[in-house]
Amino acid sequence: MTNARDLPGDGLDDHGPDDDLADVAPLLRAPVRRPADVLLALVPVVGPEAGGPLTVWCLVLDADDVPLPFVVVIDDPPVAADTAFAADLATTLARVLDERALGGSVVVALVGRLGQRPDACAQAWTDVLGAAARATGVPLRAVAAIGPRGSRVLRWW
Repeated sequence: MTNARDLPGDGLDDHGPDDDLADVAPLLRAPVRRPADVLLALVPVVGPEAGGPLTVWCLVLDADDVPLPFVVVIDDPPVAADTAFAADLATTLARVLDERALGGSVVVALVGRLGQRPDACAQAWTDVLGAAARATGVPLRAVAAIGPRGSRVLRWW
């Protein structure tokens, strides 16, 4: 299931679990030009969801590397890296880039618990997401993991 979680200022989502984003909205207006910027932008937005079940968060960047004013969150992705899921996600992200951010790129974050072998799971997801992005022509800027064990950029392109 794909949900767009709009950020404050849009007036589209004034109630719900993300209504406290006004404090972090300025972080999502800063360009993402280095690995540390990924974590500066996403960790405060993710908040306590880092301790929950696995979700996939996608931050779309415009041609100037500035995040668009929404985060796409996919609930209930496969626990193990899945090529069909990654291909579908990359196809969707290609359309988003074509319609909303020509010349832009995408940051994908694996948010939440990554199973019994988190490092192996994170590496497998990074490989599958990277391959799907290459196959669809999606400029993947980074893959990050934000979870109960901490946050890190797994791959920077």
